Amino acid sequence: VAEHSTGAANGRHTLNAVNRAASAVGIDELAMSAGALEAFPSPFVDQLRLRVNDAQGPATVALLTLDGREAQRGTVTFMGGEAHWDLGSAALSEGNYLLRLELEGRTLLQRLHHVTR
Repeated sequence: VAEHSTGAANGRHTLNAVNRAASAVGIDELAMSAGALEAFPSPFVDQLRLRVNDAQGPATVALLTLDGREAQRGTVTFMGGEAHWDLGSAALSEGNYLLRLELEGRTLLQRLHHVTR
């Protein structure tokens, strides 16, 4: 079901997609729902902290360019749901990347921004 409103006199239009069976979920709940990936900081220079609720053990991480090429690959070990990835002196261009995390048979993605020093 779609709802349309012309809004106020500012000339903006609003279109809301409504699922009658949906329930209210806040942004914080979506961000850290079960199995969600949180990587920070963004923008990043050469280190990333990774968080996945209740994750334990080794995981494969990769930075992908937005056209799908692998720019950097590594492994991290999760303890208590957190891991650290030191990218060292990786020759990454400044810009947007996708972080791909393969953990316990799942693949999780997050978009990040890289900056040079």
